[in-house]
Amino acid sequence: MKRKSKIRAGWLRFFVLSFIFVFCSSIPAVAQNGIKITGKIVDNTQMEVIGANVLVKGTSIGAITDINGEYTIVVPDEKAILVFSFIGYQKQEISVGKNRTVNVTLKDDSQSLDEVVVVAYGTQTKATLTGALSSIDTKELLKAPVASISNVLAGAMPGVSTVQTSGQPGDDAASIFVRGSGSLSGGASSPLILVDGVEREFSQIDPNEIENLSILKDASATAVFGVRGANGVVLVTTRRGKSGKPTINVSTITGVQQPLSYVQQTGSYEFARYWNMKQQNDRVTDKAMYFTREAIEAYRTGSDPIMYPNTKWGDYMYNDLFIQSKNNINISGGNEAVKYFVSLSYLYQNGILKQFDALPYDNNFKYNRYNYRANLDFKLTRTTTMKLNIGGNVGQKQEPRASSDNPWVYTQIWALPFAGPGIVNGVRTMTPGALTPVGVSRDGLSIYWGQGYNQEYKTTLNTDVDITQKLDILTKGLSVSVKASYDNMFRLNKYRTGGTVESQTAYYKSFMDDSTKPQTDPDYDKTIVYVPNGSITPLNYSEDYGRDRNWYIEGRINYDRTFNKDHKVTALFLYNQSRNYYPKKSDGTDATYQYMPRGYVGFVGRATYGYKSKYLIDVNAGYNGSENFAPGKNRYG
Repeated sequence: MKRKSKIRAGWLRFFVLSFIFVFCSSIPAVAQNGIKITGKIVDNTQMEVIGANVLVKGTSIGAITDINGEYTIVVPDEKAILVFSFIGYQKQEISVGKNRTVNVTLKDDSQSLDEVVVVAYGTQTKATLTGALSSIDTKELLKAPVASISNVLAGAMPGVSTVQTSGQPGDDAASIFVRGSGSLSGGASSPLILVDGVEREFSQIDPNEIENLSILKDASATAVFGVRGANGVVLVTTRRGKSGKPTINVSTITGVQQPLSYVQQTGSYEFARYWNMKQQNDRVTDKAMYFTREAIEAYRTGSDPIMYPNTKWGDYMYNDLFIQSKNNINISGGNEAVKYFVSLSYLYQNGILKQFDALPYDNNFKYNRYNYRANLDFKLTRTTTMKLNIGGNVGQKQEPRASSDNPWVYTQIWALPFAGPGIVNGVRTMTPGALTPVGVSRDGLSIYWGQGYNQEYKTTLNTDVDITQKLDILTKGLSVSVKASYDNMFRLNKYRTGGTVESQTAYYKSFMDDSTKPQTDPDYDKTIVYVPNGSITPLNYSEDYGRDRNWYIEGRINYDRTFNKDHKVTALFLYNQSRNYYPKKSDGTDATYQYMPRGYVGFVGRATYGYKSKYLIDVNAGYNGSENFAPGKNRYG
């Protein structure tokens, strides 16, 4: 017994030591999967660059320099290329090779520092920017094959995320979040969006019209907007003309859209087998089984595709590809007195649904939109300028009729493959309810076939007038400006519903004569008889409409002056007021509100000081009031 115990103890020690050896041996193996690189980043004055980005090209592997300008990064192999970057400096790329220490001296990018970016109620150069701001190259906006400009922002700027919940033509705009969601309610986390300084929807703007798109992210950059800027601010500036000969640009992009994935549906044979297996588990007798052996065999062989169909409704109803087309023509130019930019665009999106000749109308998803814009700059006198903007769009959206609590797409997902063969001899055909389990007898066409369709017509007109008067006669760099805008939106909804379209149900002749006669009877006649379902009635028609008006006024005093080339001082004082409302209908009755009418008043102050573009002071203040808050001391803040 003692000898056996010693043997067991020896084997136990052997296994424990073996495990420790294998575990310890595996630790350095992890580190051997990459190459550790260290280094230091300085500028041309040998000052440490803190917070510089170090990235392995073509990967998401990265690091940031510490307070001493030093970094550590693990690269996959010696072929890796390190990319070093920091705002205000030129980007550098260095191949790792045999190096294990890579020190870098970044060179100033004066062109980048002099780049003008749009900020709250004005512009600044990157060299004098103190707040957190991201911008996107407008060329990237033109490359993206999307209908809504909001979808271009996905992954394009740090700290900005988008969520697209629908791909429906005309309704595929993404929700934008700046530095994450600030509320459990998605709508309460949306950033403030200003187009040419006025709060407007921008998802319908054509990318060819945009000159600059910036997003303000931190408190210092958004302070002047008050609570409206709590979730960030999106600033969109449209293009303007430049002095010179007329420049004409024509672009057209035509492509196809394709669903990423479909719901994988079970075939009739598999469904019938699993259904019977479920009944067997419930101890149902063979005679009481829902699907007979003959039915299961018919599903397996496909010998009777009318009475025992195997219809994959996703494949049957959906197009694999559908068309999208974007077209634009714009012209710009001018002289000292007048500059102009004029643009006209057309967008077309087709839908996912297949169209059948048996349906007497087109109920597919589709979207058409025309965008127009004319931005004019006038030099009225040597010290007076005026900007006039006219823009908007005309859109038409169509979708199949479906109630909100029973969307057609859900029916398609759950439709049984044996609920019907689809279109037979040009007529929608269904199988008898006796062949389908109770409660799930509808086929994939049920919800949208013959139910009609909805159309939405929407027109938007935006107008801006901005007049600036220089007051150098009083003091150099002083100017005053006034701005007024008026937005007009009209929406017409047309509903064509309630009609019925020709359809039929297929029966065996013997079933028509005697529904209790079993199909195993030698005299059972399987000649198919088609029985029409009801009468054919035209679609009903109804409509409703709504109007939305917005006005905005703004007055501001600007001061911008540089003393002795080293001291730059700017100041801004601004008052603005806006109002959103719904005019009465033509019959004098009140309009139906989509959201409550609201008003807004704001006072803005900003002062900046810069010494040699190195030492900066930026002070922002805002005092804002909104009708969203109850009257009293809580309305302003």
